[in-house]
Amino acid sequence: MFQNQSLGLILNDFVSLFYPNYCACCNITLSPSENTVCTHCLNQLQETKLHERQPNELHQRFYEMPELRYAFAYCWFQNEGIIQKLLHQLKYKGHSEIGLFLGERYGQLLADKNY
Repeated sequence: MFQNQSLGLILNDFVSLFYPNYCACCNITLSPSENTVCTHCLNQLQETKLHERQPNELHQRFYEMPELRYAFAYCWFQNEGIIQKLLHQLKYKGHSEIGLFLGERYGQLLADKNY
């Protein structure tokens, strides 16, 4: 089994020589340990931490919806910011993997906090 894993890694590295993966935000080549967004861009995301406060300012914006129990947002939006670039790639360039990546990342954060 170890041999199959090593062969898979070697094959993956070989394919990356000809078809490298790029950061969806800044377009630099991703390292083998990175997925969709590079570490540099991820570190620049400004998380809202709204899941830690209920009710929060986002929840209060939707006060007319009595059935709304929770309102969360993963990152703050800023013009020309990292999240705007990612959302642009997702929405207008058809890069659905960005939505999956961000959703899994936020989902893991919420799971770690037992939400």
